[in-house]
Amino acid sequence: KKVSEQKYYLIHNQERIDKVFVFNNKLHSETMTKLRTFKTPQYESIFVLKGKKGFNTIGFNLHYDVVICDRNGKIVNILNDVKQGYISEYYQDSHYIYFFTIGSVGFYKLNVNDVLTLGRVW
Repeated sequence: KKVSEQKYYLIHNQERIDKVFVFNNKLHSETMTKLRTFKTPQYESIFVLKGKKGFNTIGFNLHYDVVICDRNGKIVNILNDVKQGYISEYYQDSHYIYFFTIGSVGFYKLNVNDVLTLGRVW
């Protein structure tokens, strides 16, 4: 499969979160395009941006919970209910930025200093 079509599953503190897939697009623009086109929440999908120090939600149709992780997957910040048009600050330690459907961060009990990693679906 192309990198842009690969799916990953999410691992929270070494435990796999079932029934959720993380979409990792090779191009930042592909991920942002998908996030901007959704009109209804995609509860089974999480989108990740890699190698980013910040983000914006300009042009988005939905609100998201956003989790910012360092290179090792340690959560450094959590933003709940990020609205359209938001421009984040610069996060020095950021490497992964995850976009969750609103309420998912609370549902999965994610906290700062927890560890999120990706497992590849073959």
